[in-house]
Formats: sequence, C-alpha cells, structure tokens
Amino acid sequence: MPDTQNKANFVSTAVTIASLSLSFFTSYFGMILQGIQGTDWREGDFWKGCGSLSLTLLSLTVLYTFRHQIYRTMMSYRPDEDALAG
Repeated sequence: MPDTQNKANFVSTAVTIASLSLSFFTSYFGMILQGIQGTDWREGDFWKGCGSLSLTLLSLTVLYTFRHQIYRTMMSYRPDEDALAG
C-alpha cells in the first residue's frame, strides 16, 4: 500500500512540474512582444515548445514510476531458454 501511495505522489508531483512549466511558457508567450527585436512568436511556436516539453516530462515520469512493473511484464513474455535450445 505505501508503495502505491509513493507512486501516486510521484506522478502527482511530475504533473505539477509539467503544469508549472506550461504556466511559465503561457505567461512568457502571453506578453506583448511586438516591437522587441527578434521576437516574432506565434501560437504554433508555443505549442511546439510546451507540448513537446510536457509530453516528454510526462512520458519519462510514467516510465520511471512504473519501471519495475514494465520490466516484470516484459520478462514474463521472454521465451523459455530450454524451448529455444531444443
């Protein structure tokens, strides 16, 4: 039971970190930057940056959190070595 709660807390923390990064980028891209040299940001730039960052962080967090369960599942599908030799 405590292991499950630890995993839930870890995933919750990772989602919060992803949300904070999205909040930062939303604030940054929400500023009026017209007239500042070298700032021609568009909405597509926002989604490319924030979307990829959030998806990457969330995917890595889920994989790290459930790595033992994924490993056990993958090892259960390994072919029997006696059957391969034989």
